[in-house]
Formats: sequence, C-alpha cells, structure tokens
Amino acid sequence: VKNEIYLDPKKIEGELTLRRWRIGDRIAPIGIKGTRLISDIISDAKLTAIQKKDVLVVHDKKHIHWCVNLCIGREAIASVNTQKIKARDFIIF
Repeated sequence: VKNEIYLDPKKIEGELTLRRWRIGDRIAPIGIKGTRLISDIISDAKLTAIQKKDVLVVHDKKHIHWCVNLCIGREAIASVNTQKIKARDFIIF
C-alpha cells in the first residue's frame, strides 16, 4: 500500500491539494515511461464502485503526485540529492 510519499519542495509548483479524482486525471507513475489515467489505475486495483468514487489524489498546479494508496508519481518525488523533504502522510477513512 502506498500510504506515504516524500516530495522535493523544489519540484512542487504551488500548493499541494487533496481532492477526489476526476475523469481524465493522469499521473506519471514511478517505474514506467509516460503517464497513466487514474481511471486505469483504479480499474487495475479492482476497487468496488463505492471505493472508486472515494479515491483521492494529491496535486499541485501542474501534476498529480499521488493517487492515495494506489500510485505515486515521479514528477516531484524526493531523491538522494533532495536537501529538504516535504512528507505527506494522510490517514484516509
């Protein structure tokens, strides 16, 4: 379960916001080239219809950085060269 992320504040554009996913949302997941639709990530996770509507994403002005508990984006992820880390750990009920 991907319930924690560590981001490089220098790579974040604007404020981080938590919201429900929307049709057409895309993320650039760690470990693959390109982007994926959040709807495809949700389908792969085999969530129920009730669970699907409650999926949340964390984003800034430009990118979705986290599909909470399902996928972490690579756009602002902290690396070994990151001097300051912005950690986010949300408890979702």
